[in-house]
Amino acid sequence: MKNPIKTHYTCPPIPIRNQDWHAQFTWQDGDDDLHGAGETEERAVLDLLVNASEAENDGAEQETLVDMAFAWWKEQQK
Repeated sequence: MKNPIKTHYTCPPIPIRNQDWHAQFTWQDGDDDLHGAGETEERAVLDLLVNASEAENDGAEQETLVDMAFAWWKEQQK
């Protein structure tokens, strides 16, 4: 399965490091509000999945994609 989540690291010139990692679904364009952020890559992915599960709870196709992304991410953690 192709990775459904993309992450990137930004290191702004500030002392606070809790938002350096960002996660987004690969099917999103850059303007989408659904994203995750955290001090580690794992925290950013978890934040993305939590945000997505809260936003997509109506049984829509997007929710299925969120479930698939979570399953992929969980498998990668083994």
